[in-house]
Amino acid sequence: MASIPISMFIFRYVLRVTYFSLLHVLIVIIILGIGSDNILVFHDTWENTRHVKILRKRLHLRLAYAFRKSAKSMLITSITTAVSFFSTCISPIMPIMSFGLFSGLVIIVNYFLIIFVLPCIYLFNEN
Repeated sequence: MASIPISMFIFRYVLRVTYFSLLHVLIVIIILGIGSDNILVFHDTWENTRHVKILRKRLHLRLAYAFRKSAKSMLITSITTAVSFFSTCISPIMPIMSFGLFSGLVIIVNYFLIIFVLPCIYLFNEN
């Protein structure tokens, strides 16, 4: 959910798009599903590294391995979803074009927040 205000800042002040409608609010439902899926992917990878004997005692290696494995799959799913939303930018209908641009931004910002913040939370929780 933190990706929405950050994306709104980029949308309004960096890209200077002022159009915002009720359609844009629907991204909350979409990003909840995508964000929870990304968290689930990282959590599943983190739990699977617990069974690797070499990584069990070395927390920094375990985190690096889980990060590398999960970041790739999260990147692919986030990029394909963002590209599908960005493809609506060619629409001549302003609400559709604006929603696609905003949704793509939210998905990209969500990916970066998850890969930078979530491993820190797991590391803090383990210590």
